[in-house]
Amino acid sequence: STRAKGRDDAEVADQFRMNYDDRRADEEEEEEEEEDLEEYAGAGASSIATVPDSLKGLRACMVCSLVKTHEQFYNEGCENCIAIGINMRERADRVAEYTSPYFEGMISMMKPEDSWVAKYQAVSHQKQGVYAMEVTGTLTADATDWLKNKGISPQVQAPS
Repeated sequence: STRAKGRDDAEVADQFRMNYDDRRADEEEEEEEEEDLEEYAGAGASSIATVPDSLKGLRACMVCSLVKTHEQFYNEGCENCIAIGINMRERADRVAEYTSPYFEGMISMMKPEDSWVAKYQAVSHQKQGVYAMEVTGTLTADATDWLKNKGISPQVQAPS
């Protein structure tokens, strides 16, 4: 019986250690993601967004209407949306959630703050880059609620 109790205590201790290790790993993962986000946001402090490197596979951000290839959104994220906390970099799920392959027209913004087109398209506060004139798609309910709570109106139009 003492031997069984010792075994039970050892199993409880092992389980506690495993739970503790799991929580620590989760915390470390969250910290690393926050550090990556801060590092990326700092690196993305440039006023220029990456321009599309191909005309194939273009997508437009449904939040800010920036146009890039799927690969560019995956590798670099969205230079505008990172500032509000949307990190698409190396997150295929977020690239799919926040971008759409359905958009009309493209405009290149060299001086968004001075451009009447940028003001008309409501992108005068965005970085220099290529923008869709109209983005069609559907954001998830969670993404829509999150943006609404931040006071942000997405640039996307619902499909007809």
